[in-house]
Amino acid sequence: MEPVVEVAKNYLLPGSPMFLLVAMTVGLVFLYWHRDAQRWGRFVLTSVAAAYWLLSVPTFARMLERGLDPGFGSLSSAEDAEGAQAIVVLAGGSHTYRSEAGDVFSLSRETAARVLEASRLYRLLGNPEVVASGGEQEPGSGLTESQALAHALHDTGVPGEQILEESKAASTREQALEMAPFLADHGIERFVLVTSAEHMNRALGAFRKAGLDPIPSAPRAGDVEVAASESAWLPQESALNQSRTALREYLALLYYWARGWLEIPSAPDAAP
Repeated sequence: MEPVVEVAKNYLLPGSPMFLLVAMTVGLVFLYWHRDAQRWGRFVLTSVAAAYWLLSVPTFARMLERGLDPGFGSLSSAEDAEGAQAIVVLAGGSHTYRSEAGDVFSLSRETAARVLEASRLYRLLGNPEVVASGGEQEPGSGLTESQALAHALHDTGVPGEQILEESKAASTREQALEMAPFLADHGIERFVLVTSAEHMNRALGAFRKAGLDPIPSAPRAGDVEVAASESAWLPQESALNQSRTALREYLALLYYWARGWLEIPSAPDAAP
């Protein structure tokens, strides 16, 4: 990953703890630097507080997510898969805890939803192969997201012999580039692509740019339930996380488009 991109992801993503730390530091510097700069300090601190309150409101977080949803939905019948031979599910974040006793895999909300969708499709499409795609969780760790996906898929009923692991790719673009030769090596030509609705535009664009033409299927809304407060207008940590993920996706789409890594797909026509 390019250093500039890593810095932007870690420090310039609104909603993240590091962005809050940097913004508050800037505001405090203005506040105590010089009397003429105090109004800028107050402006920065007030703006950051207001932004984090807004990003923490579930209603606003859902609005951000809906803006990313291309409207492809999930497949409802085997015919919709157009003869697909496999399901490719993309990792969306996970952690592994390891000791002498073994490994414990913890999936992010997005990855859990993708696993459930891939498992549903596995039964719907008559037991095709399922490709778990995701590289190292942390550089040099030797632990891959494809492993976490494979374990979760197996736990939801997909037999181990039907699961293939692509464990080299560390980004959506790399997943698209690695998947073309990987699928060719396994004799797979037609496949269903499973990822979050908010991530589908970028994933489809990257895969099509790599010469692949997947059939999209995103988890249905509500497939993964999370705890919520009584009001959709009260700040919640889960909503802040959703907002941060959505903003990251907006910025990633812009970056991929600027680099020429996307072939932007068109959403399907609305049913009459």
